Amino acid sequence: MALAALRRGARLTLLLILFIPVSLLAAAPQLFTEPDPLSQDFGQVGEGAIVVWYFRVGNAGEGLLEWQAESDQPWLSLEPRQGSLSAGAIV
Repeated sequence: MALAALRRGARLTLLLILFIPVSLLAAAPQLFTEPDPLSQDFGQVGEGAIVVWYFRVGNAGEGLLEWQAESDQPWLSLEPRQGSLSAGAIV
């Protein structure tokens, strides 16, 4: 019916309904790590030896990302243990 009405020069009104995902309405931070997933096998480490492993934390989203790292082993130390990252920032 709409095509027939258009052929006769009638006016056609369209109603467009736009659904915007909530993630686009509110800026949301998005954690990323490098490497991903965070996993490291130190193998055998001798008593008193120090092994260092570096990884990166970043914000791939928008807004402010607040992060905290913890260890369940007393012999493992993490530096820094927490921080805040703005959009696009990497530590």
